[in-house]
Amino acid sequence: MLRTSRLAAALLFATLLALHVAAQQSQPQAPAGDSPSSSDAQTSKSKSLVWDPPKIDAKLRSSSDASPCDLDKVLAQAGARATELVENLQNFTAREQIDYRTFGAGGFGDNRGGGSASFDYTATLARRGSSFVVKESRRVTQAAMEFPLENQDIGMPEMALIFHPDLRPDYDMKCEAATNWKDRAAWIISFRQRKDRPNHTAAFHTNQRSYPVPLRGRAWIAQHSGVVIHMEIAMMHEIPAVAVREWYLSIDYASVRFRSKDIVVWLPQSADTYATFDIDRVVVSHTFSDFLLFSVQTSEQISQPH
Repeated sequence: MLRTSRLAAALLFATLLALHVAAQQSQPQAPAGDSPSSSDAQTSKSKSLVWDPPKIDAKLRSSSDASPCDLDKVLAQAGARATELVENLQNFTAREQIDYRTFGAGGFGDNRGGGSASFDYTATLARRGSSFVVKESRRVTQAAMEFPLENQDIGMPEMALIFHPDLRPDYDMKCEAATNWKDRAAWIISFRQRKDRPNHTAAFHTNQRSYPVPLRGRAWIAQHSGVVIHMEIAMMHEIPAVAVREWYLSIDYASVRFRSKDIVVWLPQSADTYATFDIDRVVVSHTFSDFLLFSVQTSEQISQPH
């Protein structure tokens, strides 16, 4: 059976723990960038970070002219796209911008600081028999710079694999509405981890043990192609053992074309995460650009996401 690399494991734990510790032990970190101009832009973006997690339970209104949703057909299309992603994409690199902000027990007026940094980001999809593992790595673009998010593994490239045929049975899914997302006709499919199925998707990891994290959320799936173009995800309940009360993830995907393979793959273009500890809240923003298809022998420039 296909198993992921515990998709959001370090996002849910290592990333948040790093920020939690950094907020308590250090002074606010000044934003850093590749140049004065990029630093100014990063400072502005970091200051704009606010607590605004996805409203997973908000009521939805379907387009009045939408045809009935055929859930089996939509899931079959999304499953085919997830299978293609596993088959066609082994390695890619990108430029990643991370901005974060932490808030203390005093609410959002209790700003404990934040920071910004740019990274050379690499994602590798490694096959292991009939399964695969996705590994992420980052190399900071400025030497001798300390940043608490440098070693996180956020799991975004494979979140859409919830719709892979081997993982889909772990979730209850239903079609909620027809809508348009950034001028693309889309079906909104809700999903929720089933209690009678094993959780192969996400977990918190500590030195002693792992704590499975059941997920729920919504995916915006393009009606014409079945590609996932947007996802909003939350954990279903708090995990007291690691002091995490809330966690949310919002991802925007965009198409990139691999010219030598003549394929188009939808990859994360941006994402925002929100987490609540016992007394702290953390907001993290990720933006990806300058994608490259990479292999041991060659690297190939691919088109910018759109």
